[in-house]
Parts: sequence; structure tokens; C-alpha cells
Amino acid sequence: MAIDSGQIWTSGDERPSAAVAYGANGMVASASPSAAAVGLGVLQRGGNAFDAALAVAGVEWFNLPASCGLGGDIFAVFYDANNDRIGALNGSGEVARRASRDYYVSQGYGTMPLAGWHAAAVPGAAHGYLTLHRELATMPLADLWAPALRYAREGVAVTDKIHRVIAGSADKLGQFPDSAEVYLPGGAAPKVGSRWRNPGLARTIEAVIEGGADAFYRGEIAKEMVPRPRPGAVCSGSTSSPSSAPSCTTRSA
Repeated sequence: MAIDSGQIWTSGDERPSAAVAYGANGMVASASPSAAAVGLGVLQRGGNAFDAALAVAGVEWFNLPASCGLGGDIFAVFYDANNDRIGALNGSGEVARRASRDYYVSQGYGTMPLAGWHAAAVPGAAHGYLTLHRELATMPLADLWAPALRYAREGVAVTDKIHRVIAGSADKLGQFPDSAEVYLPGGAAPKVGSRWRNPGLARTIEAVIEGGADAFYRGEIAKEMVPRPRPGAVCSGSTSSPSSAPSCTTRSA
């Protein structure tokens, strides 16, 4: 979607399109039209590209459920026009402090597991988003994530794409009670046209807006994600905090 003399132009729906969009005053790219529209609204209200990116990301947590959310990682390459600098942010998740090759071998693994507690890393996304907001954004985070919070509370209309993405991972999501409750209500992927909500994500968004990184990594959210030590587990409530913030490096353009 692009802005040109007050008009909004789109290159198509959620499916990839060969059409090219142009805009004289701004542009937002997303695989979700709803997310792109939210980003354009931010630009039209005077926000900068980083404000728009943060708002778009929040909506994508719902409309692109196979993409990373607050529980994943974030990477960014950016240009800061105000300071004429090029920068990169590495918000990759840290490995659990107790993880080692010997540990996984002792648990019977010959290769790295791809699901469950043994595959989990400390998420870097929450701290990464907050770092971008602190360093480069101009609008309050509560305003930027208001659409995401509304979607989480009130729900979104399930598209065929959302249904197919969740249904395609139903076997894996169904292995764990928490993911099954959110993504497989009633034991199956949300039906096309139904309303899909995530009140747990709404509480998380609110907590991060109000309490920052500590609310996610050291507060009630961390305690809920890792409520008690598990025998032999690489994660515990005392190891859920990152030992370092996402790194952000810059150089003059």
C-alpha cells in the first residue's frame, strides 16, 4: 500500500502479486492488508517509518500467525535519516543457560529438537521491539500497539489463509495444552469466517506497554511461561531473563 496525494493504493490482497505500487509520500509493505492499512494510518498521523513498522508488526502477530510474535525473534536493518546513519538490530533469542551438547545427548537426542521445551530459546523479540521504539520511534507505544491489542481482545475474522496456516501445524500445536487452547479451539483450527481471539496475548501486550522489558522477562509473564522448575529442563523461572539486550549497531551513511 502507498500514499499519494492523500489516496491509498494497494497492489492486491493477501496473495503475492506481480503488481507494483508507487507512492510519493510513503509506503508500507506487509503480507497482511490489515497490517499495511494500520501502518499507513500511522504515517498519515505524522509517525515515522519506525512507528509504522512497530504498528504493522503488532497486527501481523494475529493476521500472520506463522510469523514471529512477541515470543520469537526480531532482526532489522534500517536507515536513520535524522542522524544520517545505517544500523542493524540483532534481537535473536538466547539459548537457555543450562543448554549444552552433553545435556541434549543425556536426554537421548542425536540432533537438535525442533519443538517443545528442549527447543525453546529466550525470546529476543520483546526487547528488540522496545529497543527500536526507544531509539527510533516518535509515537507512544500504547498508540502503536492499540490495533494489536484490539485484535487480541475482540478477535479477527479468520481468513482462508489463517485457517490453512494453523491447520497445517495442527499436529504440532496439539501436542501442548497452551498452544492447543489458543490455536485449536474446540480441537481444530478456527473456521473460516469465525472470530478468533487471544486474551492471553492481550494481557501480554498490555503488560509490555506498561512495564517494558522487565514485565516480559522478569515479571508475571515470565513466571507464567515458566511457572516452576522442571526436572531436567534447560529453562526455569530463574533463567528466563536475557543476560544482554539485543545489540544495535550503526555507522554513518
